[in-house]
Amino acid sequence: MPTTDSGMHFLTDGRWKYVWLPGQGVEHLFDLQSDPEELVDLRADSRYRGEVETWRERLVHTLRGRPEGFTDGRKLAILGGPTPWVIQDRL
Repeated sequence: MPTTDSGMHFLTDGRWKYVWLPGQGVEHLFDLQSDPEELVDLRADSRYRGEVETWRERLVHTLRGRPEGFTDGRKLAILGGPTPWVIQDRL
């Protein structure tokens, strides 16, 4: 059964991994070079604020135009519930 934990998006370049949980509005940032097991979330560390913002903007750009409403094109949306299922007919 879908819950607020059921959706997740992430982006990585091999060094950094940015994770967004739209149901909860939670984000994470991991430095895969120094923390390959993703044990240390750098999201709350002020030294990485710019890195978090950069990755957040990248995800907004990636999800822009999707029918699920993950973003309004400017910021990520907090769904407050399970990620919706959208099936589109493309004829």
